[in-house]
This record gives sequence, structure tokens and C-alpha cells, in this order.
Amino acid sequence: MGFFQKGKGEGEQRRNMFKVGQIGYQAIQGHRKQKQAEGALPSNEDAEQRSALSSVRRQKRALQSGTASTQTRNTLLKALKMGMQNTFKTGGRNMTGINQLNESFGNQLNQLQQQNLAAANTLQTTENTMQDNISQRKIDLAMNKSDRLFADAAGYKRAAAANLNQYVASQSGKGENTSVTAYDGDA
Repeated sequence: MGFFQKGKGEGEQRRNMFKVGQIGYQAIQGHRKQKQAEGALPSNEDAEQRSALSSVRRQKRALQSGTASTQTRNTLLKALKMGMQNTFKTGGRNMTGINQLNESFGNQLNQLQQQNLAAANTLQTTENTMQDNISQRKIDLAMNKSDRLFADAAGYKRAAAANLNQYVASQSGKGENTSVTAYDGDA
């Protein structure tokens, strides 16, 4: 048994050839649509998100290494140097003034380091959130693709079952309708 059997009329064989052609055309169209859909999918990573994450990481490293506060630290050193020079110009033996300058410089430097640490911690939280968002995007896109593939698989199975049932019915003489059930991937 099959589409092309001896003893069948020419008209029936043409209908069977048309069905085969129609199935082939639908398969090719389905493949083209699938390729178009896959090409339209967004990438797993958003370039803007990745760029922003890199920027946050650079800022955090600068704060942690101290390079972010180099200008402020240099300004404090200049102020300390001027204060020391002025102290020595006025007699140079005033150790209390020198100690006060050193203590003030140390306090300001400690305060600057604490500010940098707090800012770095804030950036760490931001970095973690951004990394979670990037990871979640990857998971969401993968799940979306998986869901679509499962839906397409179910649609193809339904169409195949319907075509098989129609073919069996037409071969047993019970079925009048022998048209091909199509599935185009849009379940």
C-alpha cells in the first residue's frame, strides 16, 4: 500500500502526488519560518547591561584600590605639607602644632577611606543585582525557547496523528476526506 499503487486511476495518483507535494512544501515553509524565528531571537546577554556591569566593576575596583580618591588624597597631602612648612617658618619647634596637623591628616584620610569602603559596598550590591538580572534574562530566554519547542513538537505530533488517521481511513475505504492536516508551528 502507498500513494502510488498499480491499478489506481490516474486522477487518484495525481491527488496523491499533490498531497506529497503539499506536505513537502509545508515542511520547507516550516523550516524557513523556524530559521526566521530563531534569527529574530534576542541574544542571551544584553550588550547595554553587560557594559553597565563592567562600568560598575571598574568603579568598585577604583574605590577599593584607592585610585578613585587620588585627587582628594593629594589635596590633603598638599595641605599637610603647607601646614608643616608654615609651622617650621614660625619657629619650627612647635611639636603640638605638628602633631595636630598629623592627627587631622590621619582623621581626614580615615574618613576618606571609610567613604570609599561604603561606596564600594554599595557598588558591590549594585553589581550583584545586575549580575542576577543578566542571569535571569538568560534563564527566561532559555525557558521561552523550550516552551516554544515543546508547543511546536505537540503541534507536529497532532498533525501527524491526524494525517495518519486520515490516510488509514482513506485506505480502508471509510474516509471521504483525505486532505492533509497542516501544522505551521503556531500552536
